[in-house]
Amino acid sequence: MKKWIKGLVAAVIILGIGWYFERRPSPLDLPEEIRLILSAPDSVKASRTLGFMADSAADSPKALQAFYEKETNSVVVPRGAAERVAAIITLEDRKSATRSKCIYRPGFVMTFIRSGEKSIDIFFCFECGGMVMKISGQTDPQDLGMMTTYQAELLAIFKKLFPEDPKIRAL
Repeated sequence: MKKWIKGLVAAVIILGIGWYFERRPSPLDLPEEIRLILSAPDSVKASRTLGFMADSAADSPKALQAFYEKETNSVVVPRGAAERVAAIITLEDRKSATRSKCIYRPGFVMTFIRSGEKSIDIFFCFECGGMVMKISGQTDPQDLGMMTTYQAELLAIFKKLFPEDPKIRAL
């Protein structure tokens, strides 16, 4: 009987170790070209979305599209902040199986630009915590899931980028 218990304990330990290595934080599975742009951009800019600026709550397709259009008045994102945002975006532990019950209305976008390559827009909805990626030249955005435990940190970064914006200060 003791051998049976030892075998059971060993099996539980092995399964636990396997579960840990399967679930540990790992980079999000993104194509190499996307990873390269996020990890080594030539520049990164942040903007508010036109839908956020218009304070639109309408659900018409045109009104919702405005949340995926950037204002022209963007700010340069400091290198450290851009690196941290890129790191958060690519962490697997940031993802959540929980999906937002609302329709994303992102208020802010960060654009990662690499000369001669595609640019990547990451849209952030701080009301529901969702993130969406849109690659230049593509029409369909990709849902990146929820910000989860990183939402407060990401919001703090955007508050530093737009310190005079009353809407972001209210979030």
